[in-house]
Amino acid sequence: MERELILERTRAGLEAARCAGRVGGRKRRMPNGKVQAARKLLASGTQPHEVAQLRRVGPHLISMGAGLLADVGGMRNGRRRTIQ
Repeated sequence: MERELILERTRAGLEAARCAGRVGGRKRRMPNGKVQAARKLLASGTQPHEVAQLRRVGPHLISMGAGLLADVGGMRNGRRRTIQ
């Protein structure tokens, strides 16, 4: 019973925050503009580590990108795919 009450209050608080215009979660490291620019660079053949330096982010973000840039320009998990 107590657990249900806590869940109910938590959900109500989150809903009130959403109605007030607040968004939860961590800020994005790369806004949409940077993501689009990085995609263009990768598609043109620029190496991921060079794109990371140009965009001033870590190479892991470019190669994995938490789904942002994965499988762009033949990239997948930081490695070029070979067509067999």
